[in-house]
Amino acid sequence: MRASKNDPEPIGPLAQKLRRLTILKFNLDPDTSTYPATEIADGCSRLYEQDKISAAREHAAGLLADEALEQAIREIEKEKPLLNRSYVSDLLHDKRDNPTKIVLQYLGKFYGVNPAYFFVEGEETQETRDAESEVELIAATRELKRKLEDGGQVNAGQLLTAMMRGANQLTPAMATGMIHMQLAAIDQATKKHGDA
Repeated sequence: MRASKNDPEPIGPLAQKLRRLTILKFNLDPDTSTYPATEIADGCSRLYEQDKISAAREHAAGLLADEALEQAIREIEKEKPLLNRSYVSDLLHDKRDNPTKIVLQYLGKFYGVNPAYFFVEGEETQETRDAESEVELIAATRELKRKLEDGGQVNAGQLLTAMMRGANQLTPAMATGMIHMQLAAIDQATKKHGDA
């Protein structure tokens, strides 16, 4: 059976995961067809450069003169960026699907997730399952917050399910942080409706 012209093209798991994180991070419409590839590339490259500069400073602590350290930093800043817009766009549109470990590391850092989240079928481990659960909890929390801010109705069962979904899968500190975020969203929505 052929797909109709209006049916979306199937995309690979890495592109799906990147799109999902991009929609969450930039608060985009889930049906978007355009993604901020330049911002993603610049953000990852900036994080990579900052880490390299920090490593140079740590390595040079007391060993190099300030002038030599500044020269090393200038050289790092002149290097080619870790990612460019074209490469990120290719990842998002499933034209590339095998980024290096360092690229995955900085994509994870940029999106605030464990790089294990990007591993695909056949590479599933407890770490990848934990990373997937973390992203699911973030998505559920954002959806709950959006519904509350839009004045939508959320029943108590839905609220408790969303709050507890990740509580037994994350560290207590992470689960507590997520619950505090949800409570803050509820407080904000309550104040909004009280002022109306």
